[in-house]
Amino acid sequence: MRPTVPPFLIREALSTDIAQCLELDHHYETERVWQMSVQPDTSAITVNFRTERLPRAIDIAYEVPEDHLKNALIHDNVLLVAELKDEPTIIGYLVIHREQSFGNVVIKHIVVDDLYRRLGVGRRLLTIAQRWALEHDIRHLFIETQTQNYPSIQFCQSCGFTFCGFNDQLFPNNDIGVYFGKSAR
Repeated sequence: MRPTVPPFLIREALSTDIAQCLELDHHYETERVWQMSVQPDTSAITVNFRTERLPRAIDIAYEVPEDHLKNALIHDNVLLVAELKDEPTIIGYLVIHREQSFGNVVIKHIVVDDLYRRLGVGRRLLTIAQRWALEHDIRHLFIETQTQNYPSIQFCQSCGFTFCGFNDQLFPNNDIGVYFGKSAR
């Protein structure tokens, strides 16, 4: 029988929530990654992403710098938290970074504590982020993730986001950042 998540609510975070957000279990496990290959030609550059199965599952620590959360509380950025209704326990969060020039937002982090994953918490955080985008006249939402975070890639696709770009210089660990996008309207 599938476990159920206790009742929870989504709200905008306060600065006092940051410590609890950072205490969540941020690791993930994957048996697959997206492998990128580049084939330069004189008249074109072809970039391919393909799913590769790893020889064994790997456990990856997902680091979120504290300043990413602090910056989400200022300007037009947003930090949403999922909190249990019956106790003041944060079980997940989502960081929205607003791109001022084009009316777009980039969701930088979607984190759900390990005990509450695959129970709809991340999907509900994303639904509230989409509502927020509509209320703030946002044109497009983008989610930023890593090629090695296959569970995140699957989550993006299952929520109707489509691959729309990459940055091979994004992360300090040299992982390639990939972007998934969706119209906010």
